[in-house]
Amino acid sequence: MKVIMVPVADRPECRIALDAAFRLAMELTANIVGYHLRPHREEHHAHGARLGLSLQDGALSELPESSARLNSGQGQRLFREMA
Repeated sequence: MKVIMVPVADRPECRIALDAAFRLAMELTANIVGYHLRPHREEHHAHGARLGLSLQDGALSELPESSARLNSGQGQRLFREMA
């Protein structure tokens, strides 16, 4: 079994990577797995604390999760469109 793994987000470079992956997969008769990475919540809070932000500021509580969901959905649409 041949598998090509490609990170996916709604970004121009991901479109290029997916295009190359699908071409290569056709030549190798391989499968493609797209994945979307995002930082762990605790890592984001630690980074915010270094910047002087806190959970009470609201900036740490809503931005990363909603933004990550949006980016994940956009990446999923891109993958389906190119497949």
